[in-house]
Order: sequence, then structure tokens, then C-alpha cells
Amino acid sequence: MVLLALFVAGCPSFERYEHRLDGWRGRGAHQLVSVWGSPDAVMALKDGGRVFEYKTPVVVGMFCETRFTVDRKGFIQKWWYHGNDCRL
Repeated sequence: MVLLALFVAGCPSFERYEHRLDGWRGRGAHQLVSVWGSPDAVMALKDGGRVFEYKTPVVVGMFCETRFTVDRKGFIQKWWYHGNDCRL
């Protein structure tokens, strides 16, 4: 029982990370790159937009992959993330 409580208490709060990502909606991709650095990958979309992908290095099973969808005018429209180490 104590072990379970320690495990739950040690889990990162993803709410803060999601709040941080929400703050990027409507901002320019150039601003994102100036803060987050160059993306690990950039994928072109059929509508002229792009997806910027950022990945954290995998360390003992911990990882985070975050993607930002940028419209053809260069503004961030949405985000997506996956992983167990996505936090501030």
C-alpha cells in the first residue's frame, strides 16, 4: 500500500505541461523554435502546413514526444504529445 502511494505521488502532473502547450496556440512557429530549439523532425502536410516534432532522449524507459501543427501561414494551430516524461 505504501509503495503504491509513493508511485502515485511520484507521477508527473501532465496538466501543467498541457497548459504550457496551450499557450503556443496562435503563436508563430519562429517563436517556438527560438524557445524550444530546432525540431527533431519537420513533416510537410498536404495543405501547406507543417508538423514540428520534438523528442526527449529516452532514459531508462522515460520519454516524451511533442508535436505542433503549424498552418501554412506559420502559426501553431494544435499540439499533441505522448510519453511518460512530458512535464515542465
